[in-house]
Amino acid sequence: MVAYADADGDGFGDPARATRRCGYADDWIAQATDCDDTDATVFPGATERCTTDDADCDGLVGDDDPSLTVAPVWFVDADGDGFGTPGATVAACDPGPGYAPADTDCDDADATVFPGRPERCDGRDEDCDPTTADDGLATFTAAPTDAADDDTPTDLTAALTGTADAPAALTLATPGTLAICAGAWYVHLTVVTDVTLTAPYGAALTTLHGGDRGTVLTVTGADTRADVDGFTVTGGRATAPLPDGRLGGGGLRCDGGASAFFTDTTFVANAAQAGGAVATDGCWISLRGGAFTDNVAEEGGALWVGAGHVEVEQADLSGNAATGAGGAVLVEPAEGEEAFVALSDALVTANHAPEGGAVVLRGDTALHVYGTGRDRAGLLANVSDAGGVLRVEGRASAELMRGDLGEPGTADDNAPVDITTATGGDVSAGDDLLGWCTAAGCRWLEE
Repeated sequence: MVAYADADGDGFGDPARATRRCGYADDWIAQATDCDDTDATVFPGATERCTTDDADCDGLVGDDDPSLTVAPVWFVDADGDGFGTPGATVAACDPGPGYAPADTDCDDADATVFPGRPERCDGRDEDCDPTTADDGLATFTAAPTDAADDDTPTDLTAALTGTADAPAALTLATPGTLAICAGAWYVHLTVVTDVTLTAPYGAALTTLHGGDRGTVLTVTGADTRADVDGFTVTGGRATAPLPDGRLGGGGLRCDGGASAFFTDTTFVANAAQAGGAVATDGCWISLRGGAFTDNVAEEGGALWVGAGHVEVEQADLSGNAATGAGGAVLVEPAEGEEAFVALSDALVTANHAPEGGAVVLRGDTALHVYGTGRDRAGLLANVSDAGGVLRVEGRASAELMRGDLGEPGTADDNAPVDITTATGGDVSAGDDLLGWCTAAGCRWLEE
């Protein structure tokens, strides 16, 4: 009889090693269908697995073998980040693109979200671990310069981490977005290019604090634009001089023809000689939403404008004070300069100064007070030690369109009088006004 060697002892012989014998021994058998007599796991009928070996000796391997019975399970990975989600699966050795070995992705529509990804400050759960938070993180994402750039952020947490005694100092000279998450950040920031500053958790949870040792935010340069959203700016104390030598802008200092656009940002308890919260000279500034509260200065308790364009919309200026002029706002462009200030649906209330408890206008200045969308908008319950809470001097003018100045004899009335014009004297007014004032007096229109 013919016997075949079974060197690996799997019960199947090697057809290339045959001999004639009178009987079969343990390592010589009648079967001659083994395709690898050196491997006891390879023989006809063996379990086909994801290897390079033809385990069942049918001439096929891996996904090409319809008898494949043991293969890993893969999960649909729609965003291609290497992690799938429970649901649609396939068992295969190599499923091709669109599948991942793990089902732990928490957002399979976003390739920037997957287990193990470093958290960045954006209010999202990037690492799919709800126990990790992005509080106390700050990340900067540079603006792309070409299609090949990605959005990989730079962690600036350490660079922005200061103390009350030693605030961090950082100059942003690369265009991009700086996201600062919840926390109290002791910092002095300078912006010299196009930068967006955003607080994903809003002003109630995100504070930029100057430590009473300098201006919190400085924006400077003709080609500079800062977009700022959702912060509380506090603890700023101006240490840099304006052109006239006064220290200006505790919370914000803007000059050099820059522009700055603020939304839902609150300036509280900042101090300076001019512009406790904000000092601007030659900038275009928009402040929408938010508030100016409890800021102090010698002049311009909340806002000092030397020149340029300032719009305050749907914001409250309350409880600010000056020891000289302009409890809330002082506008005084230098000779040859112009300034425009608009208070649109803004409420200027409970501010105080010896001269002009709310607003003082000097030089070539135009003020527009609009009340169009809020229940009350205008100058209410402000206090001067003498004269009107709105003071108009020089070539300045103030236009009021649906602006309120408080009904006489009510708690909203300004004291001791609403308006003082340099040569036209004192003027008492009321609510829902249409008209204008110059240094020579006021004129009201009747509908």
